[in-house]
Amino acid sequence: MGKKIEDNEEVRLSDLFPGEKAVVVRLENMPLSLFYRLQSMGVYEGSRVYVERSFPEYLFRAGYTLIAINHIVAYRVVVHRLPR
Repeated sequence: MGKKIEDNEEVRLSDLFPGEKAVVVRLENMPLSLFYRLQSMGVYEGSRVYVERSFPEYLFRAGYTLIAINHIVAYRVVVHRLPR
């Protein structure tokens, strides 16, 4: 059997499916300009995100902001998965 997905487990934003919610833990290994851009859009430690779409690009909400990023950037956003 596959691995059971635990609530509140530390995963990458790119691991989430549409409809899942999470809390941002940290932003890893990215240029400062991208780090600051994400923070200015509401993606920072402790912010809640909701995944709208995961293909062809990641589309998610942070607060009232709808944000589109590619899979490389989504992999660099570490989150705690929240219960549905």
